[in-house]
Amino acid sequence: MDLLLKHENTGLLEDNNMRIISWNINGLLSCIKNHSFLPVELLKPDVICCQETRTNQQPEAIKGYHHYWTQTYGSHYGGLLTMSKEPASRIWYGVDVQKIDEEHRILVTEFSQAIVVNCYAPRMGEKLSRVDFRKEWDEALMGMVLRLQTLGKPVIVCGDMNVARLDIDMYQSERNRYEQEGFLTAAQSDVETFLDQGYVDAFREKHPTQKDSYTWWSSRFAKRSSGEGIRLDYIFIPTQIAGKIEDVRQVQGIRDS
Repeated sequence: MDLLLKHENTGLLEDNNMRIISWNINGLLSCIKNHSFLPVELLKPDVICCQETRTNQQPEAIKGYHHYWTQTYGSHYGGLLTMSKEPASRIWYGVDVQKIDEEHRILVTEFSQAIVVNCYAPRMGEKLSRVDFRKEWDEALMGMVLRLQTLGKPVIVCGDMNVARLDIDMYQSERNRYEQEGFLTAAQSDVETFLDQGYVDAFREKHPTQKDSYTWWSSRFAKRSSGEGIRLDYIFIPTQIAGKIEDVRQVQGIRDS
């Protein structure tokens, strides 16, 4: 996801704008080996939020950017990386709840003009085996965001949320399979609860009726070639800066590892 915000101030925002990219890279080392970051680098984003680094190595992904990391869990699952032009003034690794933080799914960086929350939401799993944990995680994220808001800066939340928010966000003939795999049900209502706290889904704010705008396709069933996908990746921004959205899009032609 590529978000471009207009801004009146200088500092973090090059040319008075701020560009944030959120991307589930599905393997950092492979992306570096395959030069997958080059198209992103050419966009000159201010902040890049990557999910699923799948490694505890910390190589330089894009030269000239500050790199902030979380560990993976289970040796090679998950892992977050936030890169920025401006150095972060403060960093939070998680929400200070051991059960939530042991999977390293939330990384917060504070900059001069905004706070950026990079997250990789837990998937509920087949037969909804992790639905209770997902509920706890959603509540913990919301609590963290509300605390960050007291610092007086816009709090921008982005990442792979592992849920399709609306019917338009999924290929309908695949709906039953998506539901069985845990991409629907309870987590949808949690996202709406989050939005009710004063946030907008940036992509749908600009493109409320756009179809076939997916960010994940099952490799197991080779669905990318047929365009049968689902939108799992989001950028949520506070309603008070929603009017500053200049553009938000899914960048085409960039593959993960």
